[in-house]
Amino acid sequence: MLMFRSGRDAGRFAAIAVSAILAMASIPATSAFASDHPKPAPKPAPKQADSKPATLTAACQAAVNAVKALDDQDRTEDAAERQAKKLEPDARIDDEAADRAEDQAEKAQKDAANVAVRQACEPQPTAECKAAQDALTALNTADRAEDAAERQAKKLDAEARSQDDADKAEDQAEKAKDDAAHAAVRQACEPQATAACTTAQAALKALQAADRAEDKAERQATKLEPKDDDANNAADKAENQAEKAADDAAHAAVRQACASSH
Repeated sequence: MLMFRSGRDAGRFAAIAVSAILAMASIPATSAFASDHPKPAPKPAPKQADSKPATLTAACQAAVNAVKALDDQDRTEDAAERQAKKLEPDARIDDEAADRAEDQAEKAQKDAANVAVRQACEPQPTAECKAAQDALTALNTADRAEDAAERQAKKLDAEARSQDDADKAEDQAEKAKDDAAHAAVRQACEPQATAACTTAQAALKALQAADRAEDKAERQATKLEPKDDDANNAADKAENQAEKAADDAAHAAVRQACASSH
């Protein structure tokens, strides 16, 4: 047991002990203890998937470059204007109208440049698709104008408010037109299923309908004539496995036939 002459000696010993502990803690783990417990090798970093950048057409690249150049020009011009306003504070009020006009002109340029990018870089609809979209837009515009006129008429003419039957018939006719216009857009603009895909889908639906009808008939038969579970377990399992195999095959046929349609 250590004996200290004074409290000062005890304090010095405590300080030396703390320093020794800190020094031991900072020693790298390469001693004999570390050799008994080797560190696991670091896991290699996951490889990034090879991703090739999409190749832009010349027109698309030119449109993108035009947008970038316009943005650079706007930033340079804005920085120059801010600096000028710092040097001439009195010019801020006089230039407000000019600034608004300039901002509107810049916005129009940016909008036109962005439209050019979409036109040059995005897939464009076919003539049939564009015609169907225009017809749908015109129909919606006409419906909104007609609805606004009817609301105004009902405010002025109290008798027109009670024409519920006529309104319902008109709404149904408008909905039928709207549904037909949307169907025309889908027909003209969306990828259409091939004949093989349609046949596979119909076969799958027929198989599922037959399975449902068979299951319903079996449940009804079980109610009228209870079956011996032990005797019919094997037959039920075999039937379920056969139905599942047929269903899996039908789904596989749909995927095979319709993959190129989407």
